[in-house]
Amino acid sequence: MVNLFSVAGLLNFVVKIPSYSFQVLNLPLVGLSRDWSSLETTIFTKLQLENKNSVRTKIHSLSIDLYFPDHEGVMVHIGGLQDVQLSQNGRTSVDAIWTLEPRMDIAIKDHMRLSLSVSSLWKVGHRMLWKMISGGGSLNVTTSGVTHITAPGAKFTLAMICDNVVAGLTTMGDYCAVHKFVPGWHNMTNEVEKLKVYTLSLDGGDWIGNIASNQTALVEGGAFETSQTEAIVYN
Repeated sequence: MVNLFSVAGLLNFVVKIPSYSFQVLNLPLVGLSRDWSSLETTIFTKLQLENKNSVRTKIHSLSIDLYFPDHEGVMVHIGGLQDVQLSQNGRTSVDAIWTLEPRMDIAIKDHMRLSLSVSSLWKVGHRMLWKMISGGGSLNVTTSGVTHITAPGAKFTLAMICDNVVAGLTTMGDYCAVHKFVPGWHNMTNEVEKLKVYTLSLDGGDWIGNIASNQTALVEGGAFETSQTEAIVYN
């Protein structure tokens, strides 16, 4: 049975998605995967969160996918980022990897596992470089992410899609839309794949406008219902 007070508290979390920035603190050695399909490395990062929520939330696993549109505006999956525990054994950590205290600014330093698709970078890498040059050193990268979280008395699975501004080794969240928020820890592999399929179907040129105007109820499992995807813009 889901604790209704926890549901109410986590609804507050969904409405007030913490604004964030993500900084790579080292220039790591990069290697090829065994099948030569991807570049892989472990990066040391600093994650800064401005948490305006009144609920203490624990993050137990996090899997992020990265996307960039090609010259026709079609989304291309370019790589992924996972917490080290999940990348090593494919399982959510029983112990929280990060704890977000209520109404606090939080700075977390941790290692993350980064993987970049060689074929996708070959396809859109030149466009990314051109966008970065024309953008004065920054570019927008889309991410989708699935996380297993707990609040007092309950577990939840949260999936969302974000637009990010990347400048050098720093990434800042610009806009996020909650795609799914359900009680319990759903299978991480399945949820990541379903969210990836959905994100790849979006218009790479204007997915934010697409979601804001057309998205129907995607929040499942009885936690709450909505006529459109919840979203927040960071200014």
